[in-house]
Amino acid sequence: MYPDYLIEMSRASLQSALQASTLNMQLAQALLDMSMRLMRVAIENQLGIMHNARQRVPVLVEQHTGMAA
Repeated sequence: MYPDYLIEMSRASLQSALQASTLNMQLAQALLDMSMRLMRVAIENQLGIMHNARQRVPVLVEQHTGMAA
């Protein structure tokens, strides 16, 4: 049989590794959530830019040519 102190050290080491693994998983989930939010904001911004450009094209054509688009 192994001495009690070795068993306790092994148990503590495994417990520590499990806690670290759990924290890493939580961090990875938080980073994934943040990435998804940033991607959503980037897409919304791009759609807004495209919408604004579509609104501005007729105005710019008229300003530069004097003719309605």
